[in-house]
Amino acid sequence: MTQISTFYDVDKVDKIKLKSTNTTFGTKIITMFFLAISMFVIFNKNIMKYISILLMYISSFISLFKPATLEVLSQSGYPNLMSQNISINYIFVFIMFAISTLMLISFLISKKRTLQSNSN
Repeated sequence: MTQISTFYDVDKVDKIKLKSTNTTFGTKIITMFFLAISMFVIFNKNIMKYISILLMYISSFISLFKPATLEVLSQSGYPNLMSQNISINYIFVFIMFAISTLMLISFLISKKRTLQSNSN
């Protein structure tokens, strides 16, 4: 009996560690970021490359802002949880900016090489 009573004696946790994919806000940002990466990889036109890089930077920049209330996705059939104790994951933001910058640099280098080979 003592083992059962200690099992159900649970203290309230002040903070729950959430991943960005567990929130509607984070899901929208991640979806926009990966859609932009897909556009960058799929399309060959320069304008589409610039648009996709711009979308990557916009999604990275938006991830710096905290929504007033964060809606946490829960299991299907259960109500979503609302949280107002929110912090920004700066490592996640840094990685998004780094990926965006590396893709921009690689695009500019490949464009420069193409221009040099066309001029020769």
